[in-house]
Amino acid sequence: MRATTAGRVIESKPSSYKVGEHVLESGGVQSYLACGPVELQRCDVAYAQLKEWLGVFGVSGLKAYLVLIEECKPQPATRTDSASK
Repeated sequence: MRATTAGRVIESKPSSYKVGEHVLESGGVQSYLACGPVELQRCDVAYAQLKEWLGVFGVSGLKAYLVLIEECKPQPATRTDSASK
């Protein structure tokens, strides 16, 4: 099943990723995955828990951000919540 998955690097041939780093990949739901470095996205777990990278900081959050910016086109000093109505 295709899905964005979060995990930890357990072995890395290229030096661009270190063992233990947290990453996202769109290869699907599985226990282990072999892929190239261009298919991965780093996750800073000091900034947010790994599960948050699948939601708020992941594709769902990116879509919400893009809709806000592209469709709502907020301007400086503009409120985007319901209290501004």
